[in-house]
Amino acid sequence: MRPALLALGVALVVVGLSAQQSPTAPVVFRAAVDFVEVDATVTDARGNAVSDLTAADFEVLEDGKRQEIASFTRVELPVQRAVPSLPVAAGSTAIVPDVQTNTPIEGGIYLIVLDDLHTGFDRTARVREIARQFIERAVGPNDVAAVVYTGHNDMNQDFTGNRQLLLKAVDKFVGEKLRSATLVALEGIRPARPGAGDGLELGEDNVKDVRAYRARSVMGSIRQLSEFMAGIRGRRKAMVLFGEGIDYDIDQAIGTEGSTADVVREETRTAIASAQRGNVTIYSVDPRGLFDPADEMVQSATQVHRDSPGFAPVSQGLPPNLGRKPPPAEANGSTLQAEVRIQQDSLKALAQDTGGFAALNTNNFLRPFDRIVRENSAYYLIGYQPTNDQRDGKLRKLEVRVKRPGLTVRARNGYKALGSSTPASTAAGDTAASPALDALGSPLPVSGIPMRVFAAPFKGSMNLSTVTFAIELDPSAFNFENKNGRWVETLEMATVIVPAGGRPRPGDHSKKSFALQPGLYETVKSRGARIVGQTELPPGRYQLRVAAGTNSKAGSTVYDLEVPDYSTAPLALSGLVLSSEDSLKTPTMALGTQATEFPNGPPAATRSFSRSDQLMVFGEVYDNARTTAAHEVSITTTLRNAAGVIQRTTMGRGSSVEPSARSAVHKFSARMPLADLTPGGYVIRVEARGDFGDRPSASRDIQILVTPQ
Repeated sequence: MRPALLALGVALVVVGLSAQQSPTAPVVFRAAVDFVEVDATVTDARGNAVSDLTAADFEVLEDGKRQEIASFTRVELPVQRAVPSLPVAAGSTAIVPDVQTNTPIEGGIYLIVLDDLHTGFDRTARVREIARQFIERAVGPNDVAAVVYTGHNDMNQDFTGNRQLLLKAVDKFVGEKLRSATLVALEGIRPARPGAGDGLELGEDNVKDVRAYRARSVMGSIRQLSEFMAGIRGRRKAMVLFGEGIDYDIDQAIGTEGSTADVVREETRTAIASAQRGNVTIYSVDPRGLFDPADEMVQSATQVHRDSPGFAPVSQGLPPNLGRKPPPAEANGSTLQAEVRIQQDSLKALAQDTGGFAALNTNNFLRPFDRIVRENSAYYLIGYQPTNDQRDGKLRKLEVRVKRPGLTVRARNGYKALGSSTPASTAAGDTAASPALDALGSPLPVSGIPMRVFAAPFKGSMNLSTVTFAIELDPSAFNFENKNGRWVETLEMATVIVPAGGRPRPGDHSKKSFALQPGLYETVKSRGARIVGQTELPPGRYQLRVAAGTNSKAGSTVYDLEVPDYSTAPLALSGLVLSSEDSLKTPTMALGTQATEFPNGPPAATRSFSRSDQLMVFGEVYDNARTTAAHEVSITTTLRNAAGVIQRTTMGRGSSVEPSARSAVHKFSARMPLADLTPGGYVIRVEARGDFGDRPSASRDIQILVTPQ
């Protein structure tokens, strides 16, 4: 059965985008920007969370003046550990879902910041270990997190619930901290000069300039991230900063206007003010734990950096041979202790002024990690309109109190008021951005229109892959009106593709006006609609961001996409396209140019199938043997139950009988009836194996759910 095509009788209008309507434009929030939102955690004498308070139990003071609480929410999120996926095969990794939804996020929101610019190379493995520990222990199945580097944007991972992607991002960490300022000063290194052996050396003043630049860079990153996180309203937002603290003394030259130290101080104040204004709580984690300054001296003197042979150069500029001399005899623990104090003071300031805490001088990070989870799982969200409506850009002291005795409340201690140049609010009738574009710019998925998204890469021309994606919209997304016997609705769609650490690539943006006959209208109202599109991408990591909107509501979600290089391995497998007899009944239309047609019909973005349905699987195997001998590739598709027992098997073969210097493509298709299967979870596995060379193989797994009806 071919799917119903909405393209019949549907007018397609492509909307031009102005600079203010770019799909990557930030969200426009329809709320007064003066409104202050502050979250507070309350604990008893034993440190247990107190969750039975009401608005009447709180007092909020701004600059000592009591404020009227306008909004109050008690938030209690379930603390859940990761749920293991179904078994696949011995030695296999957990199955990563191949469909993403915009189901409302019910857990915590964590922004993991790895300060590689201020972490010693010798602690690279330690940071990876404790950051992985945080992800594995603190980030649950209902949470989302992102990983951001202060020195290398190309290694960032945007917000996702996929812990494997988060762990991959953490595993790229390499510390690049400059050597100890104490050692540099005591050694009396000469200024840089041409022809200095196999690398340049920096003088003391030059090193200070680099330290100042890096300190400003990190504080600028915290400011930008806080401004980005400010777009998430009505939730507590945690920034977990892993690093040793900035190694620049901002207390030097106090009062010297225009000095480098004065600039760094201002950057630090601005970063904290942005976090306070965005209601972002910062937790600082010093990976050094308990350590001896004398050991720090030795480690610093033998420091190796990413700029050493085998590492790519760093844009911040670090000389390749800085730090190869033994520590001077004059160096001692007390000077390095003072240096460490400066670094840890910066970590304390960021945490304490934003309502968080700093995990310092400890080798047991499990306790602070558990505390972070508790504080972000049970808290109170309080909002008020300040009585001081002056837009003077000044710091406002903030204090949150509880009237019940014996309790401790923790919240940020202030915020910086907006300046006179900031607009008071966005007018309710402002149409600078449509609901769909607003949703597309949101830092997190928007659930106004429920949707599911699937994407699969296939080998294309040259070094590009053709990525086919399907978007399925819930029937509740539409509000049709009956006009002259036809059901009318307008749907706006917008997509954008964001490479890892790169600039967004242009996507599609269109409005589709529906005028449906009664029969097709009933189908859409009962089954929803599917939109299929495609794009061409080179190998790499991407996020496909999708938004849909009507005149009154919108939804968006993100899809983490990895496009392999299909030309490198002897045998490679494309993405797998699933469909079923029942899914073909969902009305389908194309977004932009016509998407590739598959033999089993358009891809399904659902992984739940009835026992009365018949499942269909399609994919391609890329044979890169490049051998003059004839050979075969076997393709096996199996369906396993939760116990790992095979329930269905189909076999296929691809033959290469002629010598060729180019890779061959073997297409395969499998059909599997689901009748008589016990309802529950199952795993589809496709495995290709060649009979040439070392018998190479490639496989993919997809988890599905079989339901009674």
